[in-house]
Amino acid sequence: MELLEKKYYEITKPTNFIKLFNDFNEFEEWCRIGDETDIECAINHFEKYELYEYCAILKKVKDEKTKNINPRTIGLNQRDLPQGHQG
Repeated sequence: MELLEKKYYEITKPTNFIKLFNDFNEFEEWCRIGDETDIECAINHFEKYELYEYCAILKKVKDEKTKNINPRTIGLNQRDLPQGHQG
């Protein structure tokens, strides 16, 4: 079990994990899978390894997920919104 834990740690260590992606775009696609909590956890972990380029991508995705989108900016009318969600 100890060997398995060691291998898991090595795979998930940010400096090794980033090697799984061919470029920043692939990494960004992976980031979009998680929710805001997942992304915040990843940011904290990547900061410990000073992988600030990746932290910036994570933060960008987090900001996009938490951004409050006005329904009118995406072409919805008030009548299209569920009760209680009029903007």
